[in-house]
Amino acid sequence: MREMEEFENHKRSSPDAQPLSLLELYDGKGWRKDISPSGIDQSDYGDCGFLAALGAVAGTAGGQTTIKDMIKPNSDGSCTVTFPGDPGHPVTVDRSEYRNYHLSNSAKWANVVECAYLKYLNDGEFPAEPGYRSDHGVPKYAPGAGAKLGLSLLTGKNVTIDQFAWTDAGSGQVTAGATSMDNVAEDLAKALAQGEPVVANASYEGSRFFLGHEPGQMVGGHGYTVLSFDRGTDTVVVRNPWGNAGLTTVSAEERRACPVKELPDGQISMKFSTFSRYFSDIMIAGPQPYANDFTHTLKDLGRSFTHRGDAIESLLQDRPSQAVQNFGAALTSDLSFLGDLTHTISQPISDILTASVRGVYQFGNTVSRTAGKHFK
Repeated sequence: MREMEEFENHKRSSPDAQPLSLLELYDGKGWRKDISPSGIDQSDYGDCGFLAALGAVAGTAGGQTTIKDMIKPNSDGSCTVTFPGDPGHPVTVDRSEYRNYHLSNSAKWANVVECAYLKYLNDGEFPAEPGYRSDHGVPKYAPGAGAKLGLSLLTGKNVTIDQFAWTDAGSGQVTAGATSMDNVAEDLAKALAQGEPVVANASYEGSRFFLGHEPGQMVGGHGYTVLSFDRGTDTVVVRNPWGNAGLTTVSAEERRACPVKELPDGQISMKFSTFSRYFSDIMIAGPQPYANDFTHTLKDLGRSFTHRGDAIESLLQDRPSQAVQNFGAALTSDLSFLGDLTHTISQPISDILTASVRGVYQFGNTVSRTAGKHFK
């Protein structure tokens, strides 16, 4: 009994066991000022998709409140994080864990959330050394892994995906069919205007051989937070969760030729046409995915009928060159409809397949843990 009392007294006197105040958690600024994408700086863990999603959530007023509400400081210096997408499995992290030198976020709240996420993925165990496995601390098929499931975990909402090419290696899906760029632009502008978090994924090198997009000057297979889209100037600004590391994979010669502009804090500005060429998809937290995909097909049909009507009107007005342009636009809309329809059909199939793979992974992981405890 005395030894237990001495141990508890030692814990209470340890710096790691001192209560974490809200003032300390938010660096003396208050949560409204401190919670922002700029507090996120990825380090050694392979969780770029989640950190891009966290940045997207932190960049909205509603998301700031969500993050504040999910973190509960405890009297012993630890924090309990309850993800809105899985409230039945809160995660508690102590100071020694969220102070781990492999976590390099400039904001303490971001370290706490990232640490909780890593424990969530690893059955409650914190991967103190991310290099001890090939997955860099993030099991690929664990529940919550990746940008899509990360967005869902952080918001508790549906996540819809607009795919830029006929295949989409960036999101880890097995879908086919490209969302028309008209629909992508409308979805992106609407989501950001409504304060919905948006993540963009750069595809992998070599994706062009599978009808996909190349990452260009972006980091292949990497997740980025979408900060803004100005339709007036046709400019998109994204943020690399590496922070000020910026375009570290680009040489000086490539930087001069690169059609993007580097901004402070890992932000990158580019035209929408460049954005749609370098990235493979956007993910938006909020809209119902299947309904959103179906809406895309209706919009494509509407544009096709409008262009055909314009073409007929041009012919009646003896403007053949304009009629040819209108018919060309109608054909483009027809191709867009085909791409959107294919994506609409393939999305639920992909969801079933990926859910099955994750289910098999979780079952195998459970069996492995049970066997390990049995033979310990």
